[in-house]
Amino acid sequence: MTTYQRIFGCCIILILLLPTLFFPLGADHFTFLRGGELVVNGGRMYVDYYDVKPPLIFYMFGIVGNILGFNELALRSFDLFWQVCTAFSLVIVVSRLVQNQILGFCCGAMYALSYTSLNFTETLQCEGFAGIGIIWLIYFQISSKNTHSISRYIVQGVALGWITALKFPLGILFFAIIIEDLLSRQLTKKKLLTKWTIIVIGMIFTMSVLLAAYFDSEVLSGYRRISVYLAFYASNPPVNFDFIRTSIKSIAEFFGDNYSLALMACIAGTIFSMFSEELLRRFHQLRSKKLILFSILVSALLLLSVVIERKLLPYRFSRMYIPLSILSGIGVVILYQEWWKKIPSNAKNLKLLASMIVFFIVIFSPLPRWLNVARFGCNSIIGNTYTNSISVQNSDPVSSPRVDVMEVTRYIKSQPIQGKTFAISTVASFVYYFLDEKPISKFISPTMYYSIIAPKGMKSEMQQEVKQATWLIVQTNDRHPSMYGHSNSSSEMLASDSIVSGYVQKNFIHCSTIGVFKIYKKNTIAAIH
Repeated sequence: MTTYQRIFGCCIILILLLPTLFFPLGADHFTFLRGGELVVNGGRMYVDYYDVKPPLIFYMFGIVGNILGFNELALRSFDLFWQVCTAFSLVIVVSRLVQNQILGFCCGAMYALSYTSLNFTETLQCEGFAGIGIIWLIYFQISSKNTHSISRYIVQGVALGWITALKFPLGILFFAIIIEDLLSRQLTKKKLLTKWTIIVIGMIFTMSVLLAAYFDSEVLSGYRRISVYLAFYASNPPVNFDFIRTSIKSIAEFFGDNYSLALMACIAGTIFSMFSEELLRRFHQLRSKKLILFSILVSALLLLSVVIERKLLPYRFSRMYIPLSILSGIGVVILYQEWWKKIPSNAKNLKLLASMIVFFIVIFSPLPRWLNVARFGCNSIIGNTYTNSISVQNSDPVSSPRVDVMEVTRYIKSQPIQGKTFAISTVASFVYYFLDEKPISKFISPTMYYSIIAPKGMKSEMQQEVKQATWLIVQTNDRHPSMYGHSNSSSEMLASDSIVSGYVQKNFIHCSTIGVFKIYKKNTIAAIH
């Protein structure tokens, strides 16, 4: 590639990722942000703040917030920086493995396009931060053949430890290394055992550093306490015929829609190329075939990890984006070189037919969805953030009632009486962020006290926060059976809670309803009596 071609490739990747800078944050992100703020101010996860995710994601948000600020732009700036590093790491790795820089840039562009075209709530998740570790895990697995290199194994262990610390199910990729090693048969049994041992040691050491919070006995005890709910959440929904049907439907929707039919066709072209010695020879035959096969293996195991978790959300499937981007990127280059370039320049009818096919490929690719999400950037640049908020609420009215939350917080801030606010809502972290509520509540949603299996003592702690509150916000439409084990909203659960609802009736006044939220203000006269 020429210097100008490299600059052009870099610009394409940057342009594809740029809309993420203007994405709003969702409920999960505000949960991470509030938890990170608490941690950097001396609080402890699972003791002063309750959530089921490992602590690393909260540390990351806390560090970023402490440096750049605890706000949406700061987090999105960090996300853009991280994804740029991820995409260019993919460019470097693929270029080195197959000795083809155009192919490397194509894979990087496939990743940038796929990541950005996710719904805004699906980005800035653990899966997005794990991608860079998956890239280097693949690189050192493919590039170290016939080389018994301890340093390479240590790097693989560190990469595996990083992605596992972010999300425990991602540790399944250790089996990808074992399976590939056994199938390749290029190391002796003794060397294989040595390699796997070093990787495990590197993985355990890295996780020990990144999850050092667990060495605090109170933190570990708090996590064990929360694990009661985590066990329930992990086992829901139950494995039955309905789950199998839903899984098949969700997987088909991901590949056909989120990842797109066009890119799946490119992946099919990549798999077909493995049966053509001539095609592989053009892409540095030996490593290309190994890269394709290992990417397929990694994709399959990551898909299995999604099914094992049972929460078939788009962002969980996005953990597959690195190996899928490699496969689709190779397919794009092969289709271009073996199809488009070989059409004779004087064959106008063939050119016209090929152009029509390309048009339909673009239509069924993530590009139209990318153009749709890019409007967030346009609206933010011209200062029309209200339009963005309306779009967010319309796209996900249950999980992200952003406009309603902002109206609620404006209402409370305009009142002459201020004080602590407690939100009984799936998006409580939303409310607390826009109110800048201090001190930070232990509860970021009712899952810990209103699910069918709540950790011991959580209901009592929730009651204490209600008693300390001046304002009470209750959501009326947040029904999430997979999270709670029932189909009731927070408002309905509060009504069935005789102790808390009785206290609220005696000590609070229902003063307003805004969108999906009921607002209660403490009756100071009743509270005194």
